Amino acid sequence: MRIVVCAEMQWRYLRARKQQLLRRFPPDWRILFLQPTVRGRRNDWWPRRDGNVTYVTVPVLKNVPQPALRALLDRGWVRFPFDVLLWFWVTCLRLLHGCGGRRSMLYVSNIYYGRILRFLPRRAAVYDCNDNHLAFPDTPAWARGYFEALVRGVDAVVVSQPLLRQEIEPLAPAAVFDIGNGVDFALFDAAWRAPMLPAQVQSLPAPRLGYAGALAAWIDFVLLERLAQAFPAASLVLVGPAFGELGPVRNLLAAHRNAHWLGPVPHAELPHFVAGMDVCLIPFRQSALTRGVNPNKLYEYFALGKPVVSTDFSPWLRKFEPMLRVAADADDWLRLVAECIESRGDAAARREVARQHGWDASAAAMVQLFERLAAGEGSA
Repeated sequence: MRIVVCAEMQWRYLRARKQQLLRRFPPDWRILFLQPTVRGRRNDWWPRRDGNVTYVTVPVLKNVPQPALRALLDRGWVRFPFDVLLWFWVTCLRLLHGCGGRRSMLYVSNIYYGRILRFLPRRAAVYDCNDNHLAFPDTPAWARGYFEALVRGVDAVVVSQPLLRQEIEPLAPAAVFDIGNGVDFALFDAAWRAPMLPAQVQSLPAPRLGYAGALAAWIDFVLLERLAQAFPAASLVLVGPAFGELGPVRNLLAAHRNAHWLGPVPHAELPHFVAGMDVCLIPFRQSALTRGVNPNKLYEYFALGKPVVSTDFSPWLRKFEPMLRVAADADDWLRLVAECIESRGDAAARREVARQHGWDASAAAMVQLFERLAAGEGSA
């Protein structure tokens, strides 16, 4: 099987959904991972290998920060040559790596391939919708046309959270499948059985109230400030990279001495950082973007038996109650954190939920879908 992945993130980025799934695909499958350019980060213009995955950067058109360029890109005739360049670049890479013609399957998660999809020959194409890609900050209005062309042009759509169907189903794709996110349970289970707390965590006073994940526009930093203020004897611990404006992170750290940002850590070490947390947090803002999120961190927290307090960013979260504590508002958030500090609840039940949401099962479901499509069995 040959798979061409038209990705929205880089291969060497955080160990996210794409990497977790693809690393579990059969080892004899040949995978060409086409990653976008990222300003300020290493871009691999020459192909590199990682197991059975070859990853390489391609010039994918997307939003730009400069107002003048953004205004130009609002015009379709300006975007057209960029789309042609992308088609030509992708076609050459596919031929170079033996993934050309109709021998390959397309696995698309970047909506900006939507306009060229019809010109990319393949056995079948799958759109993996793991976010509401139109709801990210500063997404241009013209992106909707690419999204709609993508959904209408594939043979199947996979959603990582059922509420994402609301954007997909009105466009009538061939079929929509639910394949959720998960956890590398073996990795986190090892930290549960033999935790090795990093020195950065051990040095912080308990109780430790922790968040592990990206610090970006969807984080409610006002809520985190209230938390640090309400529990001055506790340590607020943030682990993960920061994206976009750093002002909210700096303000939080400057205003509260008990707030600590430990930065990004390798995925293999992450379980040991989370193992040192007493209460784990999901402080997402309510928005069209977060409504469809299926956070990996929920299962990672659960795999370590941790009590978890979340904002009410999506009605989908309610399926995990009462093991997950969902706060109705800021005051409820503080109350639930206080309760979890006093009583950690049923760790074994939370670990069982995590065990049922392992990446192995999600990858197996995705592999089965590709095999059915490759065999011509259809998407229904």
